[in-house]
Amino acid sequence: MRVLYRLGRGAASGVLTIAAEPRREVFVLRRGQVLSGEHDHGGRGAAARLARAAAFDEAAWAFDGGTGAVPPGA
Repeated sequence: MRVLYRLGRGAASGVLTIAAEPRREVFVLRRGQVLSGEHDHGGRGAAARLARAAAFDEAAWAFDGGTGAVPPGA
């Protein structure tokens, strides 16, 4: 959870991958916030995915900063 806190407070942009067999969750961060799709009103789905990922036992966290996951200016 410290990883998420630091990425948020540091206004990080990039791709966060949380892997724990057999699941893998991928989140796109922009300026410290998780981006969600148009169908995810209010970010409830993204929040639920983050909560599930935080509960993974022995998860591997990887952050690829500076990745252009969304077009500039979006």
